[in-house]
Amino acid sequence: MAFRNHLVSATHAQVEALRGNQIAIITPSLALSVSHLIAYWVETQPLGQLLGQAIDGGEILNSSLRHQLRDPCFHDPQTVRSLYTTLSEAWQQVTASQPVPPDDWYRIEIEKVLRLFAHAAGCGECVVSALEPCDAIHFHTTP
Repeated sequence: MAFRNHLVSATHAQVEALRGNQIAIITPSLALSVSHLIAYWVETQPLGQLLGQAIDGGEILNSSLRHQLRDPCFHDPQTVRSLYTTLSEAWQQVTASQPVPPDDWYRIEIEKVLRLFAHAAGCGECVVSALEPCDAIHFHTTP
């Protein structure tokens, strides 16, 4: 079964509030979702490993928030910047050696991860990752 992975860019203060209180609300500056499979179906290395680290790595968000596969986690702003740099370099190497059509599922999913990490790195924010269903985490988004 493939899970959707919700990725959000949020301030460090909001993440810290949620770490201390499981009912705190995060208002992300950018939120999107990707297939959790993208971290494991990409065989080209180091890209596949970096996608896994970006999506599934990081610190546990709050031990009270649980998921059957992997608990919600986050990357701090410094890690976000570092991951974005190495992930974008790996993606550039892949696309330079083998063109990927714009409508390719892998490309679409990878570029969503890159877009979120680029945004968070540029804003100095954390990246929160939560697998669906993530009813325990309350994200506030404006219409």
